[in-house]
Amino acid sequence: ELVRESDIVIENFRPGMMDSLGLGYDVLEKINPAIVLTSISNFGQTGPYREMKSSDIVAYAMGGPMNITGHADYEPLKLAGNIVAMHAGSVGAYATMVALWDAEDTGEGQNVDISIYETQAGFRDRRVIYLTAHAYTGESYSRPDPGYRVASGTRPCADGFVNILGFGPRFRNISNMIGHPELADDPKFADPAGRSDPDVAMAFDEYYIPWLMEHTKLEAVNEAQDNQLLAGPINTVEDIFKDPHFEFRGYWDTIDHPETGELTYPGRPFKMSGAELPPRSPAPLLGQHTVEVLENLGHTTQVISLLRESGAI
Repeated sequence: ELVRESDIVIENFRPGMMDSLGLGYDVLEKINPAIVLTSISNFGQTGPYREMKSSDIVAYAMGGPMNITGHADYEPLKLAGNIVAMHAGSVGAYATMVALWDAEDTGEGQNVDISIYETQAGFRDRRVIYLTAHAYTGESYSRPDPGYRVASGTRPCADGFVNILGFGPRFRNISNMIGHPELADDPKFADPAGRSDPDVAMAFDEYYIPWLMEHTKLEAVNEAQDNQLLAGPINTVEDIFKDPHFEFRGYWDTIDHPETGELTYPGRPFKMSGAELPPRSPAPLLGQHTVEVLENLGHTTQVISLLRESGAI
């Protein structure tokens, strides 16, 4: 009955599990020809890796992005968080929407097969700058040299850390900002090649770090932005909650949960000019919507009571 009334089914069991439960796509489409079944698995429903076990870091490594993450002189690293699962979920969402639009147009659904592994193969950095470099040199982008560069990267300040980029044509700007305009004409710093020398970088930091330690993250970043530098604070969770930009755009959602009370959640990272988005609701409790679903399927109160008494719900 649920299949008959549903537009989409999403599952992330291992390949073959839905078939073993009697809920494979061949079964579902006979009940509802327009249904979309989205199957998200480690390596997809077919192929030699179909049965392999995997995890977030395994997919990130095998798919390729890990090979260019980190520094050249060290082992490859993984980005923080479950970036692979989040990326695969995003791919699954838009692939499902495409299938749903097609079903609405043709009346025929389909089985959307998402391979988490394949989402990572397409996640490699393909910016034009790297593609152009490959065209001229034949070399692919790799992990960068970990060198300590002049006016580049993360540095400490009065209340944490900031990341300010002041190399290249912006070096004069950062020299002016920290009150030492003469550094821009110092032969030691004027040579672009020399600015990659860690010793030269540390020599610049003798002027730079004292200035940073007199400024908070926001003060340093605001000064840097005023001087046309690329800059941002290294935010903690507390910093993010207090960020005036999020507050101005109404990003945070306050949701009242029946067991925990009001909690603040990350909001939708987009705005729509032509539609008012519905309010967010908390995650449902176990069985919270069972009666509502059964009523929508046409079951009477008596039948629902019998199901409850039998322990089925």
